[in-house]
Amino acid sequence: MREPGTTLRETWIKDRAFCFLAACDDFVRGVGVSTSELIGHADDRFFPARMVSFYRKDDTRAALLGRRLVVYEPGVKFPWVTTKTPIRHHGRVVAVRGVALAWSLPNIRECLGVPGLDGPARSKSGWLDDARGRIEGDFRERLVIHDLAGEYGLRADSVGRAFKRAFGIGIPTLIRRLRVSWCMMEIAEGGDLSAVAISAGFADQSHMTRAFQQELGISPGEIARRP
Repeated sequence: MREPGTTLRETWIKDRAFCFLAACDDFVRGVGVSTSELIGHADDRFFPARMVSFYRKDDTRAALLGRRLVVYEPGVKFPWVTTKTPIRHHGRVVAVRGVALAWSLPNIRECLGVPGLDGPARSKSGWLDDARGRIEGDFRERLVIHDLAGEYGLRADSVGRAFKRAFGIGIPTLIRRLRVSWCMMEIAEGGDLSAVAISAGFADQSHMTRAFQQELGISPGEIARRP
């Protein structure tokens, strides 16, 4: 397998009994079997029990909640940030689709739907690009739309609408997702939950937990307890 930080992306689909229904070539090669050996068999045939317990817990939660989850998952050689999305048939969840990327801050941001802030500007207004850069650099600080608006001589609602039109995401949502992404990295590395929350710009640990539930579908503590 390739090393973390690359563009490695593995996808698969498992049914409610945790049996593989489909998988991309990279995933099949990573497991070290043929496609025919993988399809129709449960995940515990190919992975250690400690990893399977996390995989199944996440699969089950995505299915029961009926919503997309973004989770930190252990791997054989390195950890992953994995998006798990329920698949419905006639309104009933029948399977879960997983997309895993090597654990890194850019990949976490991608899973959360954060636009490529370090890429080319997508607006035609200098102040919008400046605001975008400010948010990317200062998301852990106290950023208020009214303060940004005052600096540009604009109304706060005008700034919010213009920003969302240009970049496809609202300022409060962008700040929350940048903070959650940063916290995920810090917590996975053993950071104290309360200290991480304050350092990220959240009011307290409870505020961070609510943001995690909203954006990821899991709590910060669940990341902290994973190997």
